[in-house]
Amino acid sequence: MTALFNKKQFALKVILIITTLFLTVSLFGQESGCHFIVTGKVIDSNTLKPLELTNIEVMGEKGKGTSSSSNGVFILNNLCKGMVELHVSHLQCEHIHLFFILNKDTSIVIYLHHSDHIIDKVTITTKNENQDNLETVNIKQIQLLKGSSVSEMMQAIGGITILKTGGTISKPMVDGLHSNRVIILNNGIRQEGQNWGLEHAPEIDAFLATEIELLKGAEALRYAADGVGGVIMVKPPSIFNEKSNTLKGELNLVGNTNGRGGATSLILGNMISEKIPLYWRVQGTVKRSGNIRTPSYFMANTGFKEINYSAALGYQGKRLKVELFYSSFYNNIGIFKGSHIGNIADLEKAFKSDTPTVQSGFSYAIDRPYQQVWHQLTKANAEWLLNSKSKLQFVAAYQKNHREEYDILRSSTSYKGPNFDYYINTLLSDITFIKTNLHSFNYTTGINATYQSNSFTGRFFIPGFYNKGIGAYFITDRRIAKWKLEAAIRLDYKHLTAYLWKGISLSVNQLYFGNATYAIQAAYQQNKYLKITAGLSSAWRPPAPNELFSNGLHQGLATIEIGDSLLKPERSFNQFLNLRYAHHTWLFESELYDKYINGFINLVPALPAQLTIRGAFPVYRYVQQNVNMVGLNLMVKHEFQHDIFMKLSSNLLIANNLDKHIPLAQMPPLSAKLWIGRDNKKYMVQFWYQATARQFRYTDGSDYAAPPKGFALFGMDASRDFKIKKQAFKFNISINNILNTKYRDYLNRFRYYTNEPGFGLTARLIMPLQLNTKKHQ
Repeated sequence: MTALFNKKQFALKVILIITTLFLTVSLFGQESGCHFIVTGKVIDSNTLKPLELTNIEVMGEKGKGTSSSSNGVFILNNLCKGMVELHVSHLQCEHIHLFFILNKDTSIVIYLHHSDHIIDKVTITTKNENQDNLETVNIKQIQLLKGSSVSEMMQAIGGITILKTGGTISKPMVDGLHSNRVIILNNGIRQEGQNWGLEHAPEIDAFLATEIELLKGAEALRYAADGVGGVIMVKPPSIFNEKSNTLKGELNLVGNTNGRGGATSLILGNMISEKIPLYWRVQGTVKRSGNIRTPSYFMANTGFKEINYSAALGYQGKRLKVELFYSSFYNNIGIFKGSHIGNIADLEKAFKSDTPTVQSGFSYAIDRPYQQVWHQLTKANAEWLLNSKSKLQFVAAYQKNHREEYDILRSSTSYKGPNFDYYINTLLSDITFIKTNLHSFNYTTGINATYQSNSFTGRFFIPGFYNKGIGAYFITDRRIAKWKLEAAIRLDYKHLTAYLWKGISLSVNQLYFGNATYAIQAAYQQNKYLKITAGLSSAWRPPAPNELFSNGLHQGLATIEIGDSLLKPERSFNQFLNLRYAHHTWLFESELYDKYINGFINLVPALPAQLTIRGAFPVYRYVQQNVNMVGLNLMVKHEFQHDIFMKLSSNLLIANNLDKHIPLAQMPPLSAKLWIGRDNKKYMVQFWYQATARQFRYTDGSDYAAPPKGFALFGMDASRDFKIKKQAFKFNISINNILNTKYRDYLNRFRYYTNEPGFGLTARLIMPLQLNTKKHQ
């Protein structure tokens, strides 16, 4: 008993001593250096208004943090003496880190730049607008491409090439994938139209774009399961960057020699007042061009007209933000006449000829065949900040796409109306919850739904249909030391109802699809210079109505296309490794990827050509194959002394049909582009050289004409900022194909009939507008 009692006494003494030491150290620490207070205020650098619900975290002190009040004020208590790092963030602003030495009570003011970066890549960050990378076309690059189509602008992204139809129609191709496998977001809304055609270009006004970004992996799953190639975001300027008492905008004037075309675009916006936080913006564009000229002839009937306009209205309170947006896009595009040929003998002659069967001079007239498209988008979205780490988003949108295609009149009694007349209506909705916990665990979850109807009059090509879909997704990321881990999963269900007439009998086809998509990736930031990212993902895509049921003459491509109603959904398995190194004057970025696609649906030539009452045309058929695609996208940039720079980008893709052990048809060949120039505060000038190899991975006799020879092009860009009195201007010029080289592009569906455009000079004048309205009241 005595021994037991002594042990208990000893234990109590030890506990008492430890407790006393702990309290002493704690009290000493507080007395000596952990009693300081930091007070502050957070202000929006754009509006100079206080920012409520801003999160302020003391790095290295777990659980020590706070959020700003309704007037932007915050207080941090019991901070220790010495170096302090604060991480400041707001759900609608960039994240910043503040470092300072603390040796007394301190008061600070923090200005946060409002980025309005509504991409929500789980953790919201901003990018340097002049930074080069493989995934983004920044504002500086866009200014050198004003007047181009939105697809041509996308080519500045690594891995993106474009599919062309003649000299004026193009759509993006990402790592060899295109059309329904590449999702395009227009102002945050999935662009929906008659995008099944290879010649159906995105109906988006390129003058509204201030940044274009390619999303892959986990972050792309928020928007779609079928974006096997990726999601391309076309972002306009935020309406909430406008200020009161200031009417801001921009006037763009563009002229080009090849096609003798021009474009005018104007954008204006304003905040009504500080007391009434209503924002508005209006914009309009007019474009026109005539026949495109190759080095030796004009391409007949290749002119176009385009008229676009948009309007936006927004409200932004402390916690609630609401925006309404409407856009209208109209174009009328001539289809190269040399692609419509009357008999088999002339068609085969055209395949072998160096000049087209139809000759032409210059003209602005748009004759048959041509296509006419009117696309309207109406969007409403709202955001509610629940607290400093959470927000709720709701988006609803309606799109109406009306496409008319007019064939050549074969006789005076032929029907003069549209041969194809399609109406596609799409309703989309999305509700999203976003939670951030700063340097720890973040997630985005939500549900989106689609209801789509398609009807037609005129000649049959694809049937009328209803397409319904619903998807739910969960995306998360976590930072652990130098690692950032991301994961996403998405479940989708789709229901397609297609109406097919066989004679006088109607066949109703009901198809149901459902599956899961997932992605995981890890990024390792070795230091501020080196970052390595690797990822795995698997996506699926149901066959589209045109792949299942198309049957007949596709007028815009001048081909006969035949679908297969027995096609099954595609399933892809993807791996990638990205390495980025940026150190002082050097920038290196590479992406290596490998895709295995089970049941890849491809539109391939089905020889021989076919003679119809409308003429002779190549035949294409949808087939399903197991394929493997391995590729490398590369970019290297070096800055020399005196603002001189060199930049090189290259794309390589090797794609194989695993079923037949042959190369996969219609894939982009090896290409590279080199820029050398000088860029300083006064001016920029660069010369470029583009080399594209012949597509040597080709099976003899599998196409109506063998792949054309490789080609090399030279060009240049130059820009200069200047002022006349107080008005700022930016003037730039671009010259394409300086040497007027004659060539044909393997990715142009009209390579069978004509060469590519020759020499062309484009001049652009960009005039920022800013008027103080208070002086005029």
